[in-house]
Amino acid sequence: IGCTGNGGVNLAKAVEFAITDGVDLKSGKQISIKTGEIKTYDDFISAIKAHIKFMTESGMNFIREIEKYYGEIGPDPLLSAMYDKSVEKGADVFEGGAEYNNTSYYFYFIASLIDSICAVKRLVFEEKRVTYSELCEILKNNWDSNEKLRLIAKNIPEKYGNNNPVADEITDDYGNYSHVI
Repeated sequence: IGCTGNGGVNLAKAVEFAITDGVDLKSGKQISIKTGEIKTYDDFISAIKAHIKFMTESGMNFIREIEKYYGEIGPDPLLSAMYDKSVEKGADVFEGGAEYNNTSYYFYFIASLIDSICAVKRLVFEEKRVTYSELCEILKNNWDSNEKLRLIAKNIPEKYGNNNPVADEITDDYGNYSHVI
C-alpha cells in the first residue's frame, strides 16, 4: 500500500522552465534540464514536454525511494488490522502486509499550462508582437513596464475550458501523458 497524494507536477512550472532553460526564477538555481534555444513553436512545446517528463521522473524516483522507509517512518497497526493480507501475514501494510501497492501522483494547473501555451503561441509565433527572447525577459521581470502586453495576453480568447478549438487541441495533446513519460 502506498500513500495517496504522494507527489505531483506543477504543469505551469514546466512553462517557466521552458522560458528559463530549467532555472528556477525564485532560487536562481538550475532545477530542471537544459532544453536549449527555442526558435519555433514546436521547440517551445518540446521543451515543455521535456520539463514535464523530467519533473515526473524526478518526483517518481523520490517517491520510490521514500516508500521503502514507510514501515520505519510511520507503521500503522490500526490500518494494518483492516487488511486481510496484513493480518494473515502478521505484517504492517507498509512492510509487505498489503496485497497491492499504489501511489497517486497528480498533475496540477492544467488550465495555467494551456492558457500560457495559447498566449505564447499567439503573441510570439502567430502575431509576432514580441520575439520569444523578448517575452522571456518580460516574464522574468513579471511584466514590468509591459502592462499593455500583459492585458493583451490576459484577454486572448484561447483559454482552457472555453470550448475554444485552439485551446481544446492543445489540451487534448496534454491530456495524454503517455507521450511525455
